[in-house]
Amino acid sequence: MLRNSILPLLRGHALMVDVGANIGIYTKICAEDFDRIVAFEPFAGNRECFSMNVSDPRVILEPYALDYQPGRFGMAG
Repeated sequence: MLRNSILPLLRGHALMVDVGANIGIYTKICAEDFDRIVAFEPFAGNRECFSMNVSDPRVILEPYALDYQPGRFGMAG
């Protein structure tokens, strides 16, 4: 579904950014369609599952949460 509905709307497939990547489901689906994917997931347990689900050298997993302003904050979970 994702591949058929969203990917045709994109102009290029050079970079995908997966914010709140969770366990990597969307990253895994899209990995073969993009030159590079940068995924952000702050929770260690989710990153561990992500690493088991996604093993593509084009994917970079960053251990950060993203927000609209700079700073540090706590997250439950």
